[in-house]
Amino acid sequence: MLGAGTKSSSARATVKRGAELSTDHHLDGKAGCSSGENLGRGRSLVRPWSKTTDRLQRGSGKPSASSGEEGVGIVAECFALSKKVETQKTARALLESLAHGNPKFQIQVYKALIGLLSCTSPNGQCLVLQTLHGIQATIKPADQSVVEPLLNLLRSLHPQVQIEAFELISELKHYEVRPALLKSLVELLKSPKQDVQRHKILQGPEMSKMTEPLPVFVQQAAAAKVIRNLAQSGEEISNELLTLGVVHHLLYAMGKQGHADTQRQASLALEYFVRTYPKVEEHAHRCMGAALFESFMCNPEDIYMKIDASQAEILQSNDVNISDVEKVSFINNE
Repeated sequence: MLGAGTKSSSARATVKRGAELSTDHHLDGKAGCSSGENLGRGRSLVRPWSKTTDRLQRGSGKPSASSGEEGVGIVAECFALSKKVETQKTARALLESLAHGNPKFQIQVYKALIGLLSCTSPNGQCLVLQTLHGIQATIKPADQSVVEPLLNLLRSLHPQVQIEAFELISELKHYEVRPALLKSLVELLKSPKQDVQRHKILQGPEMSKMTEPLPVFVQQAAAAKVIRNLAQSGEEISNELLTLGVVHHLLYAMGKQGHADTQRQASLALEYFVRTYPKVEEHAHRCMGAALFESFMCNPEDIYMKIDASQAEILQSNDVNISDVEKVSFINNE
């Protein structure tokens, strides 16, 4: 509950900030989930959001748009600031109830949930992903702003977060955001310059005993795994990935020595394209060379252990460019 000394102006400021969060195109994840400095430290949000949202759920009094915005925004703030699982679950249930129970606030809840993808709590991330997955079918079209924060969660070291992210990505392949989603997944297979430089620094003698994987490598391995699953789901998506240069990027990732799982997942994804498209097989054979390609076809999951420094350099400097899908025949392996 609010302390006796808390002034009404502070509560009003909280309500106003909550309204801003729900009406923005997406929430400021950094402010809302990481620090919460602008939301007010130590304040309980139970009293203001419970009154507003209770009125919205009952549908009494014909609530105005502004009261709905306040309610959604404050519940989202409560979720973002809380470190207690039960509080997060309660806030999640309330957002879900508003989305399903009052169509007027579906979009506001949807955008609030997209903003909450940036929260730092693994449990919170799972709850948000599950809720987004559950209401996505009622929200059309899917919002483009969901792509970046969703793919950022592929950096998580928590298996359940990865699983929930995979599930939502699989759902979004049916929506208008698919081109942006596929493009971003392919691009993730190459490290941004700042991440490459950071990796080089961490490879110095003083860091040689580090065993924790860098989030960027975790994300790349996850992206390769998602790409394989999406490609296997149908010829249309598989062809779209080819036009985005997925073969070039997978070969590059195979040569990324330093993180075995990235190489393993890239190899497994590439195997699907090689066995499905003769043209891809031709390019992969030419790039790898006969000996490495033979080993790859026999055991793609463990091929990373046979790639030496010279071969890794060749893979990362490959010039494979398969963008004309009409010239690449599809083999139905069913």
